[in-house]
Amino acid sequence: MPSLGETRVHIANHICGFIRLQRVVALDAVYPRLGLELGVDLRDQDASFGNFPKPIGQFELKDLTGELRLSRNGDAVGYVYWAGLHHSVRSRDFAEESHVRLACDLDPVRLEAIEAKRAGKPPMLWLELWPTLVAGSIHLDGYLDPIQAEVPRDQWLAFLAKARSVAFDVIEIPIPPGVREGFEEALARLREAREKIDHGDYQGAMNQCRKSIESMSAQVGKGNDALETFFKGVAGKHVGEAYLGIASRLKKLGNWAVHGQDSPADYSRHDAVFAVRTTEAILGLMSSLLERGNWPDGETKPEEGA
Repeated sequence: MPSLGETRVHIANHICGFIRLQRVVALDAVYPRLGLELGVDLRDQDASFGNFPKPIGQFELKDLTGELRLSRNGDAVGYVYWAGLHHSVRSRDFAEESHVRLACDLDPVRLEAIEAKRAGKPPMLWLELWPTLVAGSIHLDGYLDPIQAEVPRDQWLAFLAKARSVAFDVIEIPIPPGVREGFEEALARLREAREKIDHGDYQGAMNQCRKSIESMSAQVGKGNDALETFFKGVAGKHVGEAYLGIASRLKKLGNWAVHGQDSPADYSRHDAVFAVRTTEAILGLMSSLLERGNWPDGETKPEEGA
C-alpha cells in the first residue's frame, strides 16, 4: 500500500525493519480523535551486534507511543498511543507487513492550530514514535527517525467533516416559526462558507457570509431597508442601529471579496473565520429577537405553519 511517509526501525546501528504511515482517519469518539494507520515490517536479526554476544533472532514490537507535531523538532499537537487491543508485532525472516492503529486525541484549540498552519493546503505532519522492542526477556535499545507526512487533502477533509460533526462545532440556533425556510437557507450558506475555509477559498467564504445575511434579510421584510426596519423595530433605535451596522459591514466585506474597488480583496483565513463566526452570531441574534414576540411596526410574529 502507498505510504504518506515512512521510517526505519533501528536497533543499535542496524536497520531492522520499516514503519509506514498509510493513511489518517477519524476514529469514533465524542471529541476529535485522529487515527493513524501504520504498516509495520520487522525482520529477524541473524547476526550479532551491539552488546549482544549472539544473534537476537526474532524480536517483537510490544508497544508504540509518540507525539504528533507540526514541525520536526517542535509544535507538538498531542500524545500518540496504540489504539485498541494490543497485539505483539513479531519480526519475520521474510517481508510481511502488520497493521497498527495509533490515535491522537484533539480539541478545538489543536484543530485550529493545524488549520491555521496548513492554510487550506494539504497538512504537513511529523510523527515522532517511541517503540518498545523486546527479544524474549531482553529489552532492546530501538529507535525510529521522525516520519514526515504530507496528508492528502481529501483524507484530511474527510477527517474534519467527521470530527466536527461529533466534536464541538455545532451551532444551536432556534429557528422561529414562520421563517424556517429562510433561516435554513442562511445556515446552509454558513455551512458552505466553512467548507470553503477548509479548502482555502477565503474569498468564497466571505461571499457566502454576505449571501447568508441576505437570506435572513429576505425573511424579515422587503427592500434594501428590511434589516434596518427589523432591527430598529424590535431592538429600538440606538441598539438597532448598532446591530444593523455590524450586519451591513459584514455584507460589505462579502461584496469586496468579489467586487473590490480595484480588485477583489485578498482575505486570509483569519478574516474568513471572523466573518463566519460573526455571521453565526448575527443569525442567533435575529432568532432571539424574533422570539421576543414583536415584529417591526407592532406586528406579531407568524404562528407555526403560517
